[in-house]
Amino acid sequence: MARKVVILGLDGMDPGMTTKLMREGRLPNFQKLAEHGVFRPLDTSVPSMSPVAWSTFATGVDASRHC
Repeated sequence: MARKVVILGLDGMDPGMTTKLMREGRLPNFQKLAEHGVFRPLDTSVPSMSPVAWSTFATGVDASRHC
């Protein structure tokens, strides 16, 4: 059976602050997700605009090719 993937991307959420709050126990459900999956910060695209960044993420293509 094929494995399923769920990507949870929160636009504008600071990964450093998220990590700090998880360590403090203030984001227990995020901590559970990180422990049972993968937690990684994402870099933005150039230009750093949400629609451009998510299009780049979804396609794997540089913004200059899809804008």
